[in-house]
Amino acid sequence: MDTSNTSPITRQGRRQKVLGLAFCVSLVGLIASIFLTGRNPLFPGISGPLLALLFFLAAAGSVIGLAVIRLRRTAEESQTRDK
Repeated sequence: MDTSNTSPITRQGRRQKVLGLAFCVSLVGLIASIFLTGRNPLFPGISGPLLALLFFLAAAGSVIGLAVIRLRRTAEESQTRDK
């Protein structure tokens, strides 16, 4: 049972922000390690341009996913407000 005074939407928003921040920090760390060492520690066989394309696709997927979540949340809030 949840004893928190915050709404589920607020907790979900905070959780998403924390996960997004952790994802960004991990990507920055990975990119920094690639530039500092000259090698890719996660995918040693992938070339630089292909790795950049993969990161771009991952970032685009994250942005699209966050937009869908935000639209759903806005729709739920407007339905709740109308009732």
